[in-house]
Amino acid sequence: MLPQQKTIYQTWRTKNAVEVNKPPNSAWGAIACQKLGLKPDTGSTQVISRDRHADFVQQLALLAASIERFAVEIRNLQKTREEAYAIVQQNAHTAWNKPDGNFHELIVKDSRVTQQLSAAEIEECFDSQQHLKHLEQVYQRLGI
Repeated sequence: MLPQQKTIYQTWRTKNAVEVNKPPNSAWGAIACQKLGLKPDTGSTQVISRDRHADFVQQLALLAASIERFAVEIRNLQKTREEAYAIVQQNAHTAWNKPDGNFHELIVKDSRVTQQLSAAEIEECFDSQQHLKHLEQVYQRLGI
């Protein structure tokens, strides 16, 4: 540093010096605290202490992590039509190749299916009346 720069720096430093153990008394700090509903710390050299700030940031991080976990769970629960078809086909193939294979039983016991559908929804899929309920309308449209 040149001597001329040194004196400018020293002058600036003494003009902008802050007392170490005195809390800041500024209008912007009071306004910010008022708008945020906070009380300034009196025993600290900061308007809002590091501990309170760190606690607030931690709360936000925990909230963000919870939201991310929820979003990942929803994404994992959503299956494409092709994935669902593959699960059903695998169970159908197993039931077809076993001498005593029961497709309904395999579907009810498959955890990939029970994660997506409740027991009532699975039973509704196997209800023959559910599939035949529009049969009369089909016959009428065909003129049979």
